[in-house]
Amino acid sequence: MPRRLFIVAGAVTAAAGLLAGIASLAVPWVTYQVTGSAVQNIPVSQRGSIAVFQVPGGTLYVLLMLLLVGLVALTLLGGTGQVPTAALTAAPVLGVVTLIVVGYLASGIGASASKVVATGIAQLTVTGEAASGVYLGFVTGPLLAAGAWLVGYAKRRAPVPSV
Repeated sequence: MPRRLFIVAGAVTAAAGLLAGIASLAVPWVTYQVTGSAVQNIPVSQRGSIAVFQVPGGTLYVLLMLLLVGLVALTLLGGTGQVPTAALTAAPVLGVVTLIVVGYLASGIGASASKVVATGIAQLTVTGEAASGVYLGFVTGPLLAAGAWLVGYAKRRAPVPSV
């Protein structure tokens, strides 16, 4: 019974991680506002958003998320051979690496949050901030990793007692 409970808990956790991952790809990671003045002091004000694919290094997050989804699928569909043991090792590592990558991407967004990008005839100031995609990215990796780990733990072979 505990094995079945671990598998169900892992599948539910991984499903929540997959939903968070899909949502993190769909919502913006950066919102920005451009303000300033153009020729003859005409005011300029424009808002926009940037997806993870447009953030420098954002494709690394997508790759890590796909690796975690693949690990969850392999663990759920795999047998009781070496796959669960590999999942017990790889899932926490990939989860932590995903957290580090999301933190790095978020700090890159924060580091370039406000700067003057054009001077001369026009002066434009860009102000950016992290959006909801970053927060969803922070939960995606740990949820997928925990799901893979729980399923791997349930499917691993029990050690054979020595006589």
